[in-house]
Amino acid sequence: MLQPWTRTDERWVGPPGTNENHTVEVYMDTLVSDSGGYDQYRVGAKWGLSRKSHTRRKVFRGETGLMDAERMFDDITMKVMYS
Repeated sequence: MLQPWTRTDERWVGPPGTNENHTVEVYMDTLVSDSGGYDQYRVGAKWGLSRKSHTRRKVFRGETGLMDAERMFDDITMKVMYS
């Protein structure tokens, strides 16, 4: 049986002086592999109130999956905060 995605990290960010209408939720989910393979990591971002996608959700797999997912998570956070 396939396990559901589990939220491992989430962050609400926005540029300095932003209000709740313009914040962005950046999230990372994990799918633990039960077949002895690699875990999968899903990263994406949604606007706070509208819940529309800020960036396309992307799935990372393989040996470097976690590092790539964490890098994208941080890149999105910095882009939102300083754009």
